[in-house]
Amino acid sequence: MYERVQADVFLNQMFGMEFDLFAETVIATPIWTLDDFRNGAEKVLAEFRGWYRGITVEYNGKPISVVGTNIGAPLAGDCILAMGHSKNVKNILFSGSAGALNPEYRIGDFVISDESIIGEGFSRYARNIGIDYFGEISHGNGDYAAEIATSAAELVKAKGSHLYSGRLFSTDSILGETKELFDFLEKKGCDAIEMESSAVFTAAFKAKKRACALVLISDLPLRYRNLFEGITLEEKARFDSLRKQIPMMLMEIGTTERG
Repeated sequence: MYERVQADVFLNQMFGMEFDLFAETVIATPIWTLDDFRNGAEKVLAEFRGWYRGITVEYNGKPISVVGTNIGAPLAGDCILAMGHSKNVKNILFSGSAGALNPEYRIGDFVISDESIIGEGFSRYARNIGIDYFGEISHGNGDYAAEIATSAAELVKAKGSHLYSGRLFSTDSILGETKELFDFLEKKGCDAIEMESSAVFTAAFKAKKRACALVLISDLPLRYRNLFEGITLEEKARFDSLRKQIPMMLMEIGTTERG
């Protein structure tokens, strides 16, 4: 139905752009706030407000864009599909928070990923409506994930955190996180659970953009330290501290020269 819509119409409606204002690399996030990126940047080059809000800033003397995808696979996936109409965008660095399934992970650790198990419905629409993709892998770009991991390693270490390479699972339901689901995810080799990455990878592949995820561990659902109870004051303070620092970290990582 929308195949005939021109690229500039999508950019105008979805992002409020009269022309393409994206940089080559876009940080896409459902939860980190635009103000924190804006305040940490050297200069704001452009600000756009459509269905999705975003900014293009200068950091380390280079342009980088940030877009708020909103929470959940449908909104994040549509955001990336719309971004696919930009000729400027080449790289999408997705960043949000996740619950750890891997027993080695702690609150405040980071996970880099280019694999996410599909537990959401968006990927069916973006691939083939006649096939159920639940439990299948949605792939990001492995080369880009390796580049981001190299750029992020020292920054993460300096924060007293660990950087892991892992497989994510994207769910459509927070309250659907049951023992049955976690048993299923153990069999699938999942290391952390969140809500958007598989849709982002599916949409980025369809849009022919490189994408990977860098997520911050926020809770430990298998150890009864979940979003509702059990997290210690020390763990909460650690997460809140990193949450304030991550916009600067992401801009540093996204603008680092890579060979």
